Amino acid sequence: MLARALRIFSVLALAAASISVRSEPFFFVALGDLPYGSAQQSYPVYRRLIASINQTRPVFSIQVGDIKSGGSLCSDAVFEA
Repeated sequence: MLARALRIFSVLALAAASISVRSEPFFFVALGDLPYGSAQQSYPVYRRLIASINQTRPVFSIQVGDIKSGGSLCSDAVFEA
């Protein structure tokens, strides 16, 4: 999981470097911790947030916070469904 996160960060860093030569302004989205709770509670809120971000058409987005609560299981199986 850490290796995947590092690969994603590397791709985003390269993308940011490649657009930094542009003279026009751009924006990106950095979002932090996701809402914690059951899937029924959290997913609709997160999906609305992502839809809102997508409407603004940022150059790229990066998630920089937790994706689960500290008390929940740390398993890829939860996110592979």
